[in-house]
Amino acid sequence: MKWSTHFVVGATVGLIFAKYTGMDYILMGLVGALFGVLPDADVMLDVLGIAEHRGAYSHSIFSSILFGIIVGPVAHFVFSFSLKTSVLLGLLASAASFSHVLTDALTYSGVRIFWPFSKKKYRGFIRYNNIPANLLIILLCLLALYFMGIIPYAGYF
Repeated sequence: MKWSTHFVVGATVGLIFAKYTGMDYILMGLVGALFGVLPDADVMLDVLGIAEHRGAYSHSIFSSILFGIIVGPVAHFVFSFSLKTSVLLGLLASAASFSHVLTDALTYSGVRIFWPFSKKKYRGFIRYNNIPANLLIILLCLLALYFMGIIPYAGYF
């Protein structure tokens, strides 16, 4: 999927976390958006010839869990967040980065979701840059936020 789609999906995960945990919407939305796009940092490694884009190490449930394991303690010990907030940020980092993995699984390129336990690549039926598909996913996120009451009703149609 496109970067913007990963950003919106990650932010959506963060805003939903905020709604159900009572945490700050801005913090959770931004952290969700950040970790929604972070797995694509492997693009830089691909350009340098070090690793492959959409590689299993960055696009799997294992990497998503690893993000959470790292983020929780960093939030607590480096940024002095409370233990509760740090745990929630770790869970959010895992969930948002896994949302990235799942949306990339919809593409022809696919991802190895269960690596290192399985090398099977899960593939979808759309191209990553398919504009209607990306817009549909973004629209579904916005509708979810609207119907959950996170985006308030702004007028009549």
